[in-house]
Amino acid sequence: MRSIIVLPLVAIAALTACDSADKPKSSEEVKKEVAKVERPEPGLYRTTSKIVSFEVPGMPPAEAQRMKAMFSSTNQSRDYCLTQEEADKGWEAVTTKLAEGNCKYDRFEASSGALDAKLTCETGQGMKSNIEMKGTMTTTGSNMTMTMAQAAPQLAGGNGGIKMVAEVASQRVGDCPPGAK
Repeated sequence: MRSIIVLPLVAIAALTACDSADKPKSSEEVKKEVAKVERPEPGLYRTTSKIVSFEVPGMPPAEAQRMKAMFSSTNQSRDYCLTQEEADKGWEAVTTKLAEGNCKYDRFEASSGALDAKLTCETGQGMKSNIEMKGTMTTTGSNMTMTMAQAAPQLAGGNGGIKMVAEVASQRVGDCPPGAK
């Protein structure tokens, strides 16, 4: 599903530690929560993603600046058409896509269009990522702040990691052009 938030986030999350106080949510619990949020309307959407902050503690400054520049290039807008079939699936496909692989939701709460979620992913090679999402989802758009932290032992002599905050907004801007899929 070309979702309102998934595409920009999947690229960010791929490069992004776990609070034991949070009880992991089963896929059924997540489905029940996400069903509380109104489904998006079909149509043409514009999604904008922006890196708010990017830190690589312990990394040499020149290399950290190079990585920051690489990720900052994601500051962009993209238009896409959300079909009726995709809209009928609601937000469930988004939450399923984000949790693919070796990921689990530690927290997932949705009510009155607000989302508060935490996702932990074991990304291999000793890396673990935490992704927290807070924001709103409506029938015509979404606004999310994502905070990502990835422990990356292979960076900075075994003490490295990446911390990043991104904002992703999507807004319905009209109907899909004729013949668009």
